[in-house]
Amino acid sequence: MKIIFLGVDNVLNSATDFTDASMGYDPVHSHLEKSERWLVINAGKLGLLNDLVKTTGAKIVLTSHWRLDYGKTLTPIFQRYGSIWQHYDSTFFGWTDDLRHDMTGDGSEWRQLEIQNFIKANCISDYVIFDSTDNIRLPHTEYSDRFIKTYKSIGLTMLHIKRAISILGRETVKISMMDRIKKMING
Repeated sequence: MKIIFLGVDNVLNSATDFTDASMGYDPVHSHLEKSERWLVINAGKLGLLNDLVKTTGAKIVLTSHWRLDYGKTLTPIFQRYGSIWQHYDSTFFGWTDDLRHDMTGDGSEWRQLEIQNFIKANCISDYVIFDSTDNIRLPHTEYSDRFIKTYKSIGLTMLHIKRAISILGRETVKISMMDRIKKMING
């Protein structure tokens, strides 16, 4: 199984998405209360994630703090963007455990350990990790080759998606014999 370990902030949004001007013209975000402004997702970045899931067939594991409040309900949040998000709850494989209270440090150590524990507990070998440099600093290990850094000022880009596809590979589509016959008949 292919897994995308997903941080949300600074991946599916960037610093420019939090300006009052951008909120005022966005029909999805303009109705958010001040206390909900952290729920901002950039539609273009969500579209990139959608394409990655569709291309690779990967499932998502949340590593973001969003998993604590919205881990079970991200599908409806993503679907507020209309046809950009084409997947359902089955796309979310789960979320990492919350080890913040068990450890000290700036957060990078526990985020790394949360991911490592999930990989070992679920025997995951085919994965990528999307997170910002603010949240995780992996030492040079097998994890670091699969860690795709995003940045607060930019978030997820097409270059990140291309790298993830090169790591995960494209989903192989199995065509049944009946579909092959139909394709031959219909041209």
